[in-house]
Amino acid sequence: KRFSETLALADSKLESGGDDAVHLMRADAMAGLGQFREAARSLLSLRTADSAERAKQMMQWVKESEQGKYDFLSLHTANAGGSDNRFPCVSYRNPHAEVRRTPDKGNGMFATQSLSTGELVVGEKAECILYSSELVGKPVVTAPGWSGDVG
Repeated sequence: KRFSETLALADSKLESGGDDAVHLMRADAMAGLGQFREAARSLLSLRTADSAERAKQMMQWVKESEQGKYDFLSLHTANAGGSDNRFPCVSYRNPHAEVRRTPDKGNGMFATQSLSTGELVVGEKAECILYSSELVGKPVVTAPGWSGDVG
């Protein structure tokens, strides 16, 4: 809801001749709504190096959300420096897969047509990633059977 309200506000400000900051606000709102292609177009209209770089990121998110094409090397490289904004990617679900409820096992993922070997079915953005170095000296609760060693 917040992104929709921000987009409406930005659009109303642009009607009266908003500045670059309003265009950036609009692009961020569109990205928050998953409208990555439209956000990229809005950013490119600014014609600055920063907006072009942000538009490039939006187009990568288009590839991720529509095609499941992740640039894993870039994701790893971007986050190797310990940034708090880790793994800036979006989720993907293959258009030939769907979630259905089964009578005895709950929800399950089902192919709606044949899938190729190695074809990506689901890609999910991690909401939280912790590295072992961040857990040293902190209490950790693990799942039964997990044998990971923390620090």
